[in-house]
Amino acid sequence: MDTKVSILVRNGLLVTQDESRRVIEGNLYAEDGRILEVAGPERSADLVLDAEGCIVLPGLINCFTRASDILLGPPRDTPVEVTLDRMETLRRRLTRRDVQLAAALASAEMLLQGTTTFLDVCQWEEEVARAITQVGGRGFLSWLVVDPEDLNSCDKHLSHFRSWERIVPLIGPASMANVELLEQVEALAKERGTKWSLSLSESRGDVYRFQRKMGVRPVEWLEKMGLLSPNLIALQGVWLTMNEIRSLARADVKVVHCPVSNQMKGIGGPMALLEMLEEGVTVGLGTDSPAVCGTTDLFRHMRACALLHKGQKWDATAVPAQLLLDLCTVKAAEVLGLDGGSLRKGNIADLTILSPRWRLPQDASEEALSHVVHLAEGMHVRDVIVGGKLVVENGILKTLDVEGLREDIDTLRMELGHEESGH
Repeated sequence: MDTKVSILVRNGLLVTQDESRRVIEGNLYAEDGRILEVAGPERSADLVLDAEGCIVLPGLINCFTRASDILLGPPRDTPVEVTLDRMETLRRRLTRRDVQLAAALASAEMLLQGTTTFLDVCQWEEEVARAITQVGGRGFLSWLVVDPEDLNSCDKHLSHFRSWERIVPLIGPASMANVELLEQVEALAKERGTKWSLSLSESRGDVYRFQRKMGVRPVEWLEKMGLLSPNLIALQGVWLTMNEIRSLARADVKVVHCPVSNQMKGIGGPMALLEMLEEGVTVGLGTDSPAVCGTTDLFRHMRACALLHKGQKWDATAVPAQLLLDLCTVKAAEVLGLDGGSLRKGNIADLTILSPRWRLPQDASEEALSHVVHLAEGMHVRDVIVGGKLVVENGILKTLDVEGLREDIDTLRMELGHEESGH
């Protein structure tokens, strides 16, 4: 159990992300891992952080990644089928220790970039959970179900991690190819009262293959079978019709948008983000695998999301800064079912403090969102608090030696590279 202390963040510019989306100068006080006061009086605390001249945000939330894929190296300029085959081949060579080291580095780098929570999807979630716990972040871990034999492991996964602090277990089928398995996964999720994740209609080929097999499009089939629900987290969701989007909205299905990954894979046009939002679909921002998207810095992904949709709509106002920040804070928290994503009394004390490399104007509140979304990067993160515990201080992770871990990962990458090339 982590030791929690009272924390006072003094004189910061608080981007609250509350219901009114207030941006106010003042103090924030947290105790026992929860926010107790926003813009309250200065008071004594076990730990006091002076945030004058800094921007204080809720901890950012990455709604979909594959943390251990950081071990596979940077993206390659190859067709998506070749990329995915290569990634799967390399994953099969990984040991449990490899996965834990890789997940620890990915978790560490996300924390250093202001991301306090992420949804991870893989078959090695025990190792990922240990890595997150070691580093000090927060994880939603979806066990990837490949065949029926995995269901017993999934059931144990759901039970085992219920008691872990800062770890929430989920499950998810590897694809929609095996519809019987998909139904079994949904039934187990319903029985255990947990959320489940599903990669949905990412490419036109995915949709057409399913349609040829089942006679209807994926969302139409899910609706027909009664599998759409608020507990479903649909990943990607690019090739959807307006009728399918309305079906997702009616069932309150949550959707994760991965704009950089979609474009890197070359799957064709962008997800219908604005149409989804207009229909009332809850959408969060994700990065997908670092072996596809490269950086997991959510500040960069926010900007990429803005550029993609502004360009596609021929409208510089199409994706305002407030919307982009919502996608990886308050709306992302809704996607995962996390009582965070905003600086409000009672919420978990997950905070990111930015120390801008630029001079803030005297009255910065009107420009704060633009600064955060269009100028900030992970390198501007000064401090990070997770569950009321300071894990990044002055840009340094307090829980482990990041440089040493990077050296270990470099060595592992070289070994995998030699195996891949046949040496």
